[in-house]
Amino acid sequence: MNEVLQSEVFFFITSIAVIVLTGLAVGVLVYFISVVKDLKHVARVARREADHIASDLADFRAENHLPNFLKKIFNRRHKIKIKH
Repeated sequence: MNEVLQSEVFFFITSIAVIVLTGLAVGVLVYFISVVKDLKHVARVARREADHIASDLADFRAENHLPNFLKKIFNRRHKIKIKH
């Protein structure tokens, strides 16, 4: 009878351990899924903003502001004179 009691205690402890580990695994999985959803949202926003930046740069180039913009930058550098 002692052996039967030991096996029942073993299976009881094992069952509790399996339930606890399953609960922890489910918790980690839920957290992991929420992190992945957040990353997908961030990636979607980054992709959308990158498309907006590309569109703005295309409009900037199409309006031919780039050469004028660069001329202004380089002219500013030449206007600065160093006194010795």
